[in-house]
Amino acid sequence: MTLQAGLPVANNLLNGKYLLAGCLIIFVAKLLATAFTFGAGGVGGLFVPSATLGAALGASFDAAFHPSRPGLFTLIGIAAFTERVTTVFSSPPSSWPRRPAVRRCWFLR
Repeated sequence: MTLQAGLPVANNLLNGKYLLAGCLIIFVAKLLATAFTFGAGGVGGLFVPSATLGAALGASFDAAFHPSRPGLFTLIGIAAFTERVTTVFSSPPSSWPRRPAVRRCWFLR
């Protein structure tokens, strides 16, 4: 799962080939592997791992609730995770929320 882009795993998740426990294990393992790799400065992107994470979380909802259209929650999860990751990492720092300025008390001046 972590030695490739994750698209075959996402495809299997979309086709409903995993049970609920398998989907949650894939989600946690991929989340930890992606966070460790990105945090350590490893080579790789965040677009496909975010799609795989969304597919795993969405597929867990598919496995739990059995919607009338299989793969519906999986597609929603892929779209939600991918949109959030690309929005956060593509927006300039000037649009990020800022902390309010710290004001000193009158007796600390």
